[in-house]
Amino acid sequence: MIRSAVPFTRGRAWLAISCLLVCGALLAACGSSSSSGSKSSSSKSASSGGGSGSSSGKHVTIGVVETFTSIPFYQTAALGAKAAGTEDGNATVIVQGPAESTGSGEATMAQNLETAKQPQGFAPNPCVLPAWTQTLATLARDVPHDNVAAWNCKPIETAGETSPVKTYVGVNDTETGALEAQVAIQGAHLSPSTTGTALVAYCEKGVPILTSRASGAIAEIKKLLPKVTGVDFFSALDQNGNTAAWTSEFSRYSHVVLALGACDQDSASLITLKTRGVGGNFASSTVDPDPQELEGIMSGKMTAGVASAPWVQANVAVRLLIAGARGKALPQGWIDTGLHTITKANASQWLAATKSPAAAATFFKPFADKILANISAVTKPMSASIG
Repeated sequence: MIRSAVPFTRGRAWLAISCLLVCGALLAACGSSSSSGSKSSSSKSASSGGGSGSSSGKHVTIGVVETFTSIPFYQTAALGAKAAGTEDGNATVIVQGPAESTGSGEATMAQNLETAKQPQGFAPNPCVLPAWTQTLATLARDVPHDNVAAWNCKPIETAGETSPVKTYVGVNDTETGALEAQVAIQGAHLSPSTTGTALVAYCEKGVPILTSRASGAIAEIKKLLPKVTGVDFFSALDQNGNTAAWTSEFSRYSHVVLALGACDQDSASLITLKTRGVGGNFASSTVDPDPQELEGIMSGKMTAGVASAPWVQANVAVRLLIAGARGKALPQGWIDTGLHTITKANASQWLAATKSPAAAATFFKPFADKILANISAVTKPMSASIG
């Protein structure tokens, strides 16, 4: 039986959602960057199956807004987005995002970017979905030919919803949580006869990605470890508070066999506590590990990880939008960019990809190319991205 230390709500990782209480506020400043190719007339053939198009086609501008820019996930995503413009050679890709999320701030930033630059394609990142409702409708109306694709965060919250934005590039968050649990259980050689407690944390309330990942993880734990008691709890966004929350949970349960968290803060806490000897010999895994977490997997301080590959998500979205701006119809539905497991055996390859923009492109571009080469095979109904 799964016991909830804090009731699940629908919600998304890393974000300061409390600021939704001031959802109408404007963000005072934002970070931005752009990748602009030359407007040369040199010929370059379009990629098959939805590639970024041809440098001999018209120059296009694509707008991309991130939830915030201060963590490796979104920094890597920005590299993927800008790489699409550089590769195309005749596209300007403008990437913007606040240093920290307020929900309404990102949505307002998207509106301002659309008004100021009038891009021919737009990639919103509507993680705090209630703050984006009006903005998504505005983008779908004002960007030419509805050339708008949400990425990483879905434009719907439930399977029965509809959205003015008809394309989502990313993964299923419930499947992500399930795989996070699975790789840790397998990596630690836990079995159906294992007994003890599994701790599952979410670092913020009201964020869909968090509760979806947690529900997926708990369902997988129940299936694979029927004799283990699952305990979900609220950790914290700030690192000190997060570590304190995990320390408290470990002190409450004497035999923790598995510890999972969807946020970077959770993974950092687990590595710290494992180093200190707190909690005993528990298995753990992480989602979209940063360099410290990858080193933790290599050293055995974390059991495994799951990657949704933000470079790939952003790159695929922008390349589709570039093609869409030149007249190629944007696929409608969920474009499933896939999940990847990270273990001690391959963590060094993922770590090497974090060393430079060129290293990231070398590692991740083949994944993006494969998706775009057979886009119909990975395009599914939007509703399939939920649950």
